[in-house]
Amino acid sequence: MLEFMQKMNKMIYALALALLIVPNIVSAQKNVSRKEYKLVWKDDFKSQELDTTIWQYRSLGPRRASINAVEAIVPNRRKGHLHIRTFAQDGNIITGMLRSKAHLDQQYGYFECRFKVDEVFRGYWPAFWLQSNTFGSTKTPADDGVEIDVMEFYLGDPKLLENALHWNGYGADHKSVSQKTPIPNIADGKFHIAAVEWTPEYYKFYFDGKLVWTATSPISHRPQYVILSTEVDSKQVFINKMGDSFLDFTVDYVRVYQKKSK
Repeated sequence: MLEFMQKMNKMIYALALALLIVPNIVSAQKNVSRKEYKLVWKDDFKSQELDTTIWQYRSLGPRRASINAVEAIVPNRRKGHLHIRTFAQDGNIITGMLRSKAHLDQQYGYFECRFKVDEVFRGYWPAFWLQSNTFGSTKTPADDGVEIDVMEFYLGDPKLLENALHWNGYGADHKSVSQKTPIPNIADGKFHIAAVEWTPEYYKFYFDGKLVWTATSPISHRPQYVILSTEVDSKQVFINKMGDSFLDFTVDYVRVYQKKSK
């Protein structure tokens, strides 16, 4: 009997290990059909340097109450993570922002990011979002594109996940709609998954496999790019909260899926 139980335990362990390493769309299949989508690009951040065939720095220089800088992007090859670090330096707050390269711009699909945050508080927010190169140019969101915020912990209650759509530029014609979802355990030291399925008819936003919001307007019909970022809207609030320490927005992977042709 003991020998039989040992064999069974080995079989169970082998099965569990196999499930952990199933490739491709494992995390996405809870939300979208495996038969409908295919993985078209990803970054698991296994390299010692930032993969510049996939990413480029975005909006370097002053932004809100901080400065976007190359130094904020910290690859961690040993753990297979990317850190976007926010910290004080010479009286300034340093933040980071990346965008996917133009040749990876995609119209529709399933976009997913696995991440963790050290902490979130009022005025500091990490984000995973999609944007268009022609955003707000003609005030026709279907043609110009829509800012699609897949994950953002923004102003107000820091434990509220915000999903949002912004269109018509950021000036007087700016419009937006959003949904806030309580995520009380966001800074629990664990990785979480934020995702959006974007189709010609709707956006469906997911957090840790749970559908949290469906929006049907306005729909962007433009190819768009992926952004990973941190931002700060009050330098003094950040310094009072963090002093000389830093915060990491740690990204385990970004994956983009496309619907298969019928």
